[in-house]
Amino acid sequence: MMLYACAILTARCLGISPDDLHGAGSKAEEVQLMFHGVLTSMFVLFESITCWSLMTFVPLFDVCSTSRVVAVIFYIFANWGLLAVMTGLVSEKMMATKERLTQETDDGPKHEQGSASMAHLELMLVDFFKRADTDG
Repeated sequence: MMLYACAILTARCLGISPDDLHGAGSKAEEVQLMFHGVLTSMFVLFESITCWSLMTFVPLFDVCSTSRVVAVIFYIFANWGLLAVMTGLVSEKMMATKERLTQETDDGPKHEQGSASMAHLELMLVDFFKRADTDG
């Protein structure tokens, strides 16, 4: 919906008629062609969102205008598919990590052994700092 609203605005603001250009040059004419209608404005804005990755297919889009719609739909579904797979992998990794942490904290001997080693480390550090403290 936001893309459609922005396309209307850009078509109204940038899609000026050729009479209004008054010999402004080829860049102004190029911009006017890119934003001369709402659908072309939507496609240009979509290209900017996708980092201009569809620009290599512009000659195909000029020959067959329905190929733009097919390319946009394919691009959207392909990215949604990749996003779903990546989200699934991250979620599974988080659940596995949580399960491993829960299992480690539930094990009694490992936890007690960890506490004993922490207590031993604390005693060693206290002894080290007492010996290092020359002022008392």
